[in-house]
Amino acid sequence: LNAMGSLLARRIDEHVETRVKAGIEAGIARARAETLEQGLEQGLEQGLEQGLEQGLEQGLERERTLLSRQAARKFGAEAGAGLATLLVGVADPDRLAEIGDLVVDCADGAELLARAQEEADRR
Repeated sequence: LNAMGSLLARRIDEHVETRVKAGIEAGIARARAETLEQGLEQGLEQGLEQGLEQGLEQGLERERTLLSRQAARKFGAEAGAGLATLLVGVADPDRLAEIGDLVVDCADGAELLARAQEEADRR
């Protein structure tokens, strides 16, 4: 009977040890999967954020270039270059649109640059 009790106790210990190891391995696997998933989510989020920022900056730069070209075509190269310089720090799309209206509304390059300077200073 004592021998049977020892055998049974040993079997229970082995079973518990096997279950504990399996639980630890499952926990580690789950933690790795969760960490990988979190890392992927964070990476995707950061990538999207950076992509949006870069896309917005590229769009603003294209708009600045277009406005400078239009000013140069209408009022001459000097007005276009002056406007390009003023637009460097303008990052608000609405402000750029307002300055674009000035290209159409102004009678000459001097007026355009003066009024565009006022708009740019409002930033």
